Amino acid sequence: MGGHGSENGNDADCQQWSYYLDGNKKDCIMVKYVYSPNLDKIIRFVVAYHTVVNEIPCEVIRCDCSEKEAVHVHYFYRKPPEKEFVNAAADFATMEKFVDYITNNWQKLKSKFLS
Repeated sequence: MGGHGSENGNDADCQQWSYYLDGNKKDCIMVKYVYSPNLDKIIRFVVAYHTVVNEIPCEVIRCDCSEKEAVHVHYFYRKPPEKEFVNAAADFATMEKFVDYITNNWQKLKSKFLS
């Protein structure tokens, strides 16, 4: 997801899950995050919404951060696609807000992507 590999190649503290947003299994949210070595904070996360258009998987929006980059959002539905930095902490609460936003707005996001 998003090419966020570990600096040392060890993602032992990585957690990830995904679930479908629709009954046709064409719209999916994927979440991945990595804890710091002492497990006291999240050091990177990715929250992404994918859909299938004409049998081709497409990424609609991705919210992420890493050790090297602050929290930001990739808007793939914008023409041309845009990346915007967000004034938010790189923490579990921010990640949950992105999950909630996508879960509650995926149909609108998909509509924008298809227009």
